[in-house]
Amino acid sequence: MTAVTSVIGLARRDAEQVQEPLHLLVNHARVLATPHQSTADELELQLATNYSGPPALTRLQLLQLVASGDARVVAISSQMGRVTRRPRSTTCAPTARHHGVGAYSRSKPADLMLVLKLDQRARTRCLRVKGLAAHLGSSATGLLGAGLGTDNRTGTPCRATRLLPSVLDKLGQPTELGAPQTVVAATADLPGSSCIGPKRRQQRKGHPRIVKPPPRALDRVDQWQLRQLDERTTGVRFLT
Repeated sequence: MTAVTSVIGLARRDAEQVQEPLHLLVNHARVLATPHQSTADELELQLATNYSGPPALTRLQLLQLVASGDARVVAISSQMGRVTRRPRSTTCAPTARHHGVGAYSRSKPADLMLVLKLDQRARTRCLRVKGLAAHLGSSATGLLGAGLGTDNRTGTPCRATRLLPSVLDKLGQPTELGAPQTVVAATADLPGSSCIGPKRRQQRKGHPRIVKPPPRALDRVDQWQLRQLDERTTGVRFLT
C-alpha cells in the first residue's frame, strides 16, 4: 500500500479480470508512529500508506461499485484524527521536527475527506454509491506498539511511542468493542456521509453510534489540496 503504483496496478488488474459488481470497499491500511521516511512518490510514509492509495483504488473500482446498484465505500479513520492540526504537510524532507504520532494524526482526517467528497459527488451525479466512515475509538489493537517511532535527532524511541501503548492497554477498550464500528458502517442501513464511532464520552469507548466528523474533515481548502495531491501523485482523476 505504500507504493501508489502498486495500488493502481492491483485495481486495474482487478477491473479487467473480475467482471462482477463490487458492493463494498473498505479502505483500511495503516502504519503508525514510524520514523521519518519518504516513499518513491516523495510522500511521507504514513500519509502514503494510510491515505494516498485509497483515492486511486476507489476511482478505478468505481464502475464495479456503480454496477452493484447499491454500493458503499467505508473509510476507517482514527480518534487521533479528531484533534490534529490541518493535514497540509503531505511531503516531508528529513527534519528533526518530524513526530511519528503527529504525522499519523495528520493523515487520518484525509481518509474522512475522501469518503465525504465521494458521497457528495456521487449524489450530484446520481450514482448509487455511498461514502461512509468509522473510527474505533481508543482501542487497544497493538498497532501503536508495533510502530517504530523514533526521535529524528537521536534515533531513540520517542516518548509518546514508549508510553501510549501502556496507556491504551489500561484505558482503551478491547478490540472486540472497536471492530463493531466498522461492521456497522459497512452493513447498517445508514445515509451517505455517516460517520460511526463509540457512543461514550469523547468517542473513546462504547458501542457504535453516528457521530459528527471532525471539523478538519469538512475543510474545503484541505479537501481541494488533497485532491490535487492525489491526482498529481497517482495520475488518476477523482470524481469531477
